[in-house]
Amino acid sequence: MISPITKLRAELTAARRVPPSVLRLKEFSYLSWLAERLCFFAEFISPSILFIPTRSLIHWGLHDIEQAGEKESYLIERMRHRARHVDLYIVSSIVVEILLGFILLSTNSALVRIVVQILMVIRIIDIAQANINLNVFDRLRFAESSHVTVSVTRNLIIAAITYGELMLVFSLLYATLPADLHGIQGVHECLYFSMVTQLTIGYGDIHPIGIVRYIATLQGFVGLFFSLLIVGRFVSLLPPARTVFGDEGQIRSEASNKKSE
Repeated sequence: MISPITKLRAELTAARRVPPSVLRLKEFSYLSWLAERLCFFAEFISPSILFIPTRSLIHWGLHDIEQAGEKESYLIERMRHRARHVDLYIVSSIVVEILLGFILLSTNSALVRIVVQILMVIRIIDIAQANINLNVFDRLRFAESSHVTVSVTRNLIIAAITYGELMLVFSLLYATLPADLHGIQGVHECLYFSMVTQLTIGYGDIHPIGIVRYIATLQGFVGLFFSLLIVGRFVSLLPPARTVFGDEGQIRSEASNKKSE
């Protein structure tokens, strides 16, 4: 069993090796390179960095393996280990968030509210960086060693679960600032407000004031991003369609010609 400190040192060592594809990105676009670096180092904000190996650490280990068969076995085993721990981490996070909700219902302590706010901000960053890294930047980072993910179906399920978790996370933030929600009848209605905000429904029976206006705006933006992500993942799982006129082959041929150009 590797200690968290040893694990963190290994992650920092792996982080020093910048993939050639990322270095090439810097030559063409500083903004894209900066966004990639910010998302990469945002992984170190996550508590999971102490217990779950990042994809960067897993791919870094490939450099010590020469045979292709051994590389494949290594990737499968490490990704299986990572996937199981990620599932446990997500479930544990949701359980902790539910417990924090009950604590907020039973106390008005300012210290408790501050602690909850800090934890929820960290969790929002954690969810955002995990999904952006997986769906946007990992393909670039691991272009030389081949980008590997456990399953597209699993990614869709995890994205849907974290989409729902975001409603819970933001509701806890609102619960720490109930005075800035006009029309709220109790702290328990923060979850309702979080749901209608993220789903962009907005009935108007509860509306934010003060700093909560900006938190709600952020939630709307994050919710839209995750909606696009989930729809994109779902579409990628759909089987190829066959048409009566048989023009699906022509469409694929035209797309292939455009890529070759």
